[in-house]
Amino acid sequence: MKRLFLLFVCISTIFSCISCMGGTADDTAAHINEVTRYDITTQFIPDTTQPTDSEPIDVAQFILDWEKSIDDYLSQESNKHPDKLYLNEPDDEPFIICYYTLAEKNIADSVIAKHDMQALFPEAVINPLTYIKMIMIKFAMEDFTQESYDKMLEIKNKDSLIERLSVGVEGGVRIAYLPNIDYYCKDAQAIEHTVLSPILVAEDSADLIIRSREEYDRYIDLMKKTNSSDYYAEMLEKQRALYDEAFFAENALIITRIIARSSGSIQLSVNNVYTSGDKAYVVVKTLEPGGMGTADMKYQSFSISVKQSDIANVKELITLD
Repeated sequence: MKRLFLLFVCISTIFSCISCMGGTADDTAAHINEVTRYDITTQFIPDTTQPTDSEPIDVAQFILDWEKSIDDYLSQESNKHPDKLYLNEPDDEPFIICYYTLAEKNIADSVIAKHDMQALFPEAVINPLTYIKMIMIKFAMEDFTQESYDKMLEIKNKDSLIERLSVGVEGGVRIAYLPNIDYYCKDAQAIEHTVLSPILVAEDSADLIIRSREEYDRYIDLMKKTNSSDYYAEMLEKQRALYDEAFFAENALIITRIIARSSGSIQLSVNNVYTSGDKAYVVVKTLEPGGMGTADMKYQSFSISVKQSDIANVKELITLD
């Protein structure tokens, strides 16, 4: 018996924890994994952490270099894969992380107290990482100044118990990608569209345009045949009532095929709907989580309304993801 899926349905896997950057349908994971993973939160961003003992940094230039490294990466990936556009859509602000590497365990608290670091860096969060022989000092990007860095370097150079000072950037990066419509057709025209509440679809669903109430009734009846449970029958009848003759007088209903991703933490959204000749395209954007993803699969279909007049000549619907 065919299964039915709702928008944002996730099926659990047997794994307790996976990195959801891997396993996407178009091997995007392989491209993203080329970026060095440098920090303890496993965010996939360009490697900016560096020891600064022998070559002190210019803080303003350091931040500019970090920003440029992200732009360069996105441009590189878009050039390498012309069918895709890569974007940075962070869900958090970047921050500066500084690490003192210590000569011994169990001395982090005493080193912090000896140099009165809490008073010296009142805008920072200071954490003793006793068992890994480190002190972590976290600054908001705007609070990390050349003066802050110079003070930290001075402490390191005076204290033989501090072996190294490293500075890096964390956060501020979340990779998104979407199909490049110009790769598929040069004359695509974006059309007005509205993403609607979820409509039940079969697991082997294909892209579909429904142009009338009669077609919609046939679709609902077909879905009821795929699963005879009372639960689905009731839900489908409720969905039947969503769109009447008045809706279809001016609008058509697009239902996309199911899109699969390797983790429920991955977000999918409709970026745009285009027409070109006798084809319509639904472009779906994928937003990867900033770190580790949940251990489930994501299956998602989109229901979208468009104007009947905008797709009058359309004979084929294609979902690009």
